[in-house]
Amino acid sequence: MMSAVRASLRSRFQGCLVGGVIGDCVGAPFEVTGSGGSPRYVRKFAEKIPSVPPGSLQFTDDTAMARSITASLIQHNGEYKPMDMAKRFASEYSKEPGRGYGGNVIDVFAALGDDKLKDAYEPAKKQFGGSGSYGNGGAMRVAPVGLCMEERFIQMIEIAKSSAQITHSNALGYNGAILQACAVHLALHADPKTFCRCTYVDKLIGIMSSQEKKDPDDNLKGAKRARMTFMGKEMSDDEVSDDESGGPETQGVYCHKLRVLKNGMVLTRGERDDLYGMTFMGKEMSDDEVSDEESGGPETQGVYCHKLRVLKKFLEKADNGTDVRMDDVVEHLGNRISAHYSVPTAIYCFLNAMHPMNDFPDYNAFQRTILYAIALDGDTDTIASMAGAIAGAYYGIEAIPKPWITACEGAEDALKKADDLYSIMVNTETSKEGAATSDEEK
Repeated sequence: MMSAVRASLRSRFQGCLVGGVIGDCVGAPFEVTGSGGSPRYVRKFAEKIPSVPPGSLQFTDDTAMARSITASLIQHNGEYKPMDMAKRFASEYSKEPGRGYGGNVIDVFAALGDDKLKDAYEPAKKQFGGSGSYGNGGAMRVAPVGLCMEERFIQMIEIAKSSAQITHSNALGYNGAILQACAVHLALHADPKTFCRCTYVDKLIGIMSSQEKKDPDDNLKGAKRARMTFMGKEMSDDEVSDDESGGPETQGVYCHKLRVLKNGMVLTRGERDDLYGMTFMGKEMSDDEVSDEESGGPETQGVYCHKLRVLKKFLEKADNGTDVRMDDVVEHLGNRISAHYSVPTAIYCFLNAMHPMNDFPDYNAFQRTILYAIALDGDTDTIASMAGAIAGAYYGIEAIPKPWITACEGAEDALKKADDLYSIMVNTETSKEGAATSDEEK
């Protein structure tokens, strides 16, 4: 590792955990009021942050669960203990249930809190008829897992997956956590002097290509289930297709569309793109334009690889001087509570905010990351939290204004916990390196 990057690791650990809290706290009011989506309104809110009472911007379940992960890792010297982590989730919810937890995960917490529980993963597997949740709850809390030395990369991926599976057993759910953890980890160890946005995305595509190939059937099932909603309510195969199950791949495009019409199934434009072909700013894109070397949509290249390639295309369009509208980002990357419609969006917010923005001219890159994420509307607290964690891991604590830290509940605590986690992760690897050197000398 380059010495300059390693020297800044403590600051980056701090920036990551504090950045996640900042995004959560600043984004939460917009999710509650539904007033996101307007850069002008977001700017006005940001102008008031330095003058609000200390800790008055409160955190939500995003931070509450991330704190549980951090505490478990610190308690066990950086090692993953699934039952301990599960019990912490349940205990944290029991102490403060009003943090905005999703209704479905509450059932999981109830089972996790049972003293007779033997398997920390079992309750989540029973959700949604056995297919599990593909929400972004596993990803929103995973940033602490990404804070480790490069030597622990493979182990980090396994912990990200397993920690997500405590509540989200669907492949889309835990793969979203893997992607978020890797985004944090790569940002943590990136050298700003040589950083390339597209190269960063390519690395993530390479990682996710390997991960999504491990369980392609689960990813496909998750993608199909995620497409089917009726006025916001999930629909079963029977509800969607009467006598024939599945989507257009199994029943034919026109039969599928007619059944969608009959049942009133609602698909967003972004979901229609996933089903019937990719469009970009109103123009249909070829397979080559979307996926570079791999053709097809999410079914053939993996949902997250597909999203990342679309994300990369947005960056390339911007580099070539083409304006990328927020509406396009929302339609193609998403702003929802499902992991695959929020984690890629958070990554894009981080990368897009590296360049100056007309909508947020008076703010630094970290602040732009948070404010742009909120301006996309939707699941503002979680997307801003995930984006803030990535940005904080890249820019370090110095990029986060002290008035923002003061205004956000839990930010000071995150700063302390980051120091504890840094000491464990760095010292553990340093000790191992020293032991290896000693053995070689013998």
